[in-house]
Amino acid sequence: MSGGKSKRSAVYDSEYKNAAKDGRKSAISENLYKKKKSEPIGQYLDRYTKLLDSITPSETPSPRNNATLTLINNNELFLFGGEYCNGNIFNLYNDSYIYDLNVNKWSLIKCNNKPKPRCSHQIVKYNDVLFMFGGEFATKNEYFHYNDLWTFTLTNKTWIEIKTNGTIPSGRSGHKMGIWNDNIILFGGFYDTNYECKYHNDLYLYNIKSNTWSKLESINPGPIPRSASIFSIKDNILFIYGGYSKINDIGIAHSDTWTTDLQHMATNGNKIVWEKRKLSGEPPRAEICYGNCVNDGVVYLFGGIRDINDDMDSIFYNDLFTINPQNRKWINLYRTAQPESLDSLKFNDKTSNFPIERANSLLAYSNNVLYVYGGIREFKKTDVILSDMWKYENNNWTCLIPCDIQNVSQSESDSVEGSCDSSVEFDDSIIEYEEYGEESDITYSNYSSDDDKSGEEEICKVNDFLLVKKGEKLRDFFERTKEHWLQKIPSENMNEKDAKRIAFENCKFFYEN
Repeated sequence: MSGGKSKRSAVYDSEYKNAAKDGRKSAISENLYKKKKSEPIGQYLDRYTKLLDSITPSETPSPRNNATLTLINNNELFLFGGEYCNGNIFNLYNDSYIYDLNVNKWSLIKCNNKPKPRCSHQIVKYNDVLFMFGGEFATKNEYFHYNDLWTFTLTNKTWIEIKTNGTIPSGRSGHKMGIWNDNIILFGGFYDTNYECKYHNDLYLYNIKSNTWSKLESINPGPIPRSASIFSIKDNILFIYGGYSKINDIGIAHSDTWTTDLQHMATNGNKIVWEKRKLSGEPPRAEICYGNCVNDGVVYLFGGIRDINDDMDSIFYNDLFTINPQNRKWINLYRTAQPESLDSLKFNDKTSNFPIERANSLLAYSNNVLYVYGGIREFKKTDVILSDMWKYENNNWTCLIPCDIQNVSQSESDSVEGSCDSSVEFDDSIIEYEEYGEESDITYSNYSSDDDKSGEEEICKVNDFLLVKKGEKLRDFFERTKEHWLQKIPSENMNEKDAKRIAFENCKFFYEN
C-alpha cells in the first residue's frame, strides 16, 4: 500500500471470498469471463457486463474498494461500482445499492440499463439526478479509462448515458468533481495503460442545462498534475488539497493547497487564477488515501496511510479531521494515541469502540452524523477489503454493521501477492495460464510455463540468485535481492527512500515479467 508501489494506492476502490454467499462466481474461475487474446477491449467489456448482469447479486454489497458513496437525501446513501481483489480474485462491479440510515440496511437496485463495470469514478448530485463520469476497468494486459457521462434519476431509479457536446475530458480515473451553480467542475485524475502513465491537472466545466463540456484555462500556474486530491466548492471558491502522482515512477504524496474564485472567470476572459494557500492547525498524520466527503463546503477526512521511511510498508490510521476551506484550518475530531496492529484487533466485533485503521474508506455526512463505510487494510502483508459501516455522532463512534471477513485468516496463504495492485496484474496472468491448463502455478513466478522453451532459455541466463523461488511473493523476493537492485541505481542526488522506491519498481518489473 505504499504510495510508491502503484497507481492504485493513490486512488485506492467485489466479491466475497466464499462467493456462494451472494450467488456469484469469481470472474477468474469461469472460462466465460476470460478475455480472449485477440478480443478487442470494447467487445470484452460488453461481454463482461452482460455476464455480470446475468447474475443476481445479494441485497448486501460484497466488500469493495474504489467505489462511490453519495448522500441522495437526508436518510439514504447511494453506492455504485468498485473493485475487489484479494490476490486470487479480481472483479469490477456496476451494481447499485441504497443504504437506509433509519434502519441501517442495504437494498439492491435492479436496473436493466446501467454503466459498464468500473472503479475510481466520480458521482455528484444535482437536484434529483446523480451524474457519473469516468473511472477505469483494468486487467494486466488491458487498461481502459472511461470518459462517458451517465445520469441516475432518483425518482424512477434509472441509468441513462448522456451524449455530450463540447470539449470532453479524456478518459481518466482518480479525478474529482463538484457542483457549482448549474455546472459540474472536474479536476485532475490519471490515465495508465501499463505502458504509458499520465497524470492530469486540467480543469473542465460541464454545463448541465446546455449539455456541453468546456476546458477552463488558467492565467497562472496552478497545482501540478495529480489524482485523488481533496476537492471542495463553496461560495464560488474551488479548494484543492494534496493528492498523489508519479514522477519518473516515484510515487509523490502532495500536501499543497490551492484555491480559485470561479466567479472571476467572467472578468478574466473565461480563465481562472490559481492562488497557493497555507493551512493552519495540526494536519493529519496520513499522507494519502484518506476517506473524505464534503458537507456544505467543509471537508471531512478519515484514516489514510503514511509510508515508513526505512521500509516498503505503510502505517494505517483512523484519525478524523475536518478542514474548512474558508479559514483553511485543520481541526482534529478523533485520534488514537498509536495505531494498533491488526493482529490484536477484533475488527469484526460490533462492540468495538472505534473503527480500525484503514485507507480509502467511503464517507457521507447527514444530519450532523458522519458515516464511514469500508476501506482497505493490510493483514499479514495482504490487502483486506472491509465492509463495515460506522457512524460518528456526538464525539462517539458506533458500529452499525460489522465486517463480514471471517475468511481473513486464510487471506495470506491464499493470496498471490501482498499488494492488491500486484494481484490485479497476476490475476490476468491466471486467465492466460488457464488457457494452457496451468492454473496450479498461479502462486509461482511468471516463469513457470513448461510450454515456453524460449522462456526456459532466458531463465538459464539469469543468475540463480535472481530466480524467483516456487511460491515466493514479491515482497519476500525484494527483501532477498534488494542489494542487487540498489546497486544498479545512481546514488548521486537521491535520498535513501527514493532509491529504495526505484529499486522496488525495478524489482517488481523483473518479478512480474
